[in-house]
Amino acid sequence: MNNPVWIDEKGKIIEPEYCRDFLSRHPMRCINDRFYTVDGPLPDESKLKRTIYEEISPWLHAKVAQTVEQIIKALKLAAYTDPLPLQCDRIHVANGTCFLDGTFTEEKEYCGNRLPVSYRADAPAPEHWLHFLSELLEPEDIPALQEYLGYCLIPSTKGQKMLMLIGKGGEGKSRIGVVMNAIFGLNMNTTSIQKVENNRFARADLEGKLLMLDEPSMGLSPLLVKEVFKIIKDINRQGVTVLLVEQNAYMALSIAHRAYVLETGKIVQEGKASDLLNDESIKKAYLGE
Repeated sequence: MNNPVWIDEKGKIIEPEYCRDFLSRHPMRCINDRFYTVDGPLPDESKLKRTIYEEISPWLHAKVAQTVEQIIKALKLAAYTDPLPLQCDRIHVANGTCFLDGTFTEEKEYCGNRLPVSYRADAPAPEHWLHFLSELLEPEDIPALQEYLGYCLIPSTKGQKMLMLIGKGGEGKSRIGVVMNAIFGLNMNTTSIQKVENNRFARADLEGKLLMLDEPSMGLSPLLVKEVFKIIKDINRQGVTVLLVEQNAYMALSIAHRAYVLETGKIVQEGKASDLLNDESIKKAYLGE
């Protein structure tokens, strides 16, 4: 069996040659120390390491794992690319690219966020979803929610605000988050706020993502509740979109930009959070005043 081009006469791997050969067969870019394909960022490097291991193990008899780690470092240097520009005129989906002017192409390009769902021009209306919304929201509120979710599809700061759904438990608010998670996949972070608070590396995982928090104050002491909401506000100031479903109306309205108040699955009030915070009916029903 002939040696591959990346093995020298002494049986050692020529790292630059191996990297060129590997990237020609597995096109990738390295952005901010993370590998990207045209399908988006790699979730982790385990599968990549396994592929390299299978390729080099027949030619090495010792220190294979150490060599794999060294090659990963070399690949990151060989595939280095400047950060990708933000593209607010298109949505990257699993089967191509949707442009906001209504056109679609199956061609893929490197991007920071690719949705796991595919575009279908002939897809029927989502009757089940629309029926759910009709039972949860008032008719005039449905377009507002859909517009908010639409802003989350592109890396624009235009819609990076806090949208609050406030009400009692068991009314269907969290179902919206479940649907968003199915659409956004790895592009949405559902890490607990306690992890963001206590793990100094957790905020790095929020870069370029939508943050959805569900009942962050549940079970916490009043002191911790204040700290949690301070962190949520700080995260939003960093440019992360926040959808917050919360029963603590006072704390939620104190930091939100816009809010919806739900009772028995129906929106009873909506508007600017600051206006709702000073609304007499809200004070009486939810703020204990």
